[in-house]
Amino acid sequence: MEDIILNALCTCFHCHQEIGSLNELLGGVSHECFLQYDEVTFDHGSHIAKGVFKRSEEQENVRATTNSSSSSSSTITQWTDSAIKLLISTYEECVESFSSPQHNKKTVWAKISRKLEANGVHIKGRKCDEKWRNLKKKYEVVRRENEKTGNSTVNWKYFDALHSIY
Repeated sequence: MEDIILNALCTCFHCHQEIGSLNELLGGVSHECFLQYDEVTFDHGSHIAKGVFKRSEEQENVRATTNSSSSSSSTITQWTDSAIKLLISTYEECVESFSSPQHNKKTVWAKISRKLEANGVHIKGRKCDEKWRNLKKKYEVVRRENEKTGNSTVNWKYFDALHSIY
């Protein structure tokens, strides 16, 4: 049974290419999407191999799964600076839809996800929503810190962009 799992072909959810067997991946043969990661882990229960950054705020996983597992897994890519800027500008375009009673927030996030995907950023609406919530939390922390008297100014590269929205 383990031999079958280790010899099963994997597909990279980042670039959608076949990347070899789990055995090859675990043996050190590396796929180009995994080269940027600090480690690749494999969960025998879910048959998922994933590249993992050991970074702070921008940590995300890229998953590879065997062809025999469900193809309904969501695609996740790393939140790069350009992807975050694209998310902010796309959110800004759709901001009125979030306050409209005719629009469901889940539907608006799906629309944002499609716009990002059209620009080469393959991230599902749920992940966009999660990232936005984290950006908003960070914005609020920085804003409150900067409002306190006697404190030095806290700089954050996305502050101005979010400040124009909030």
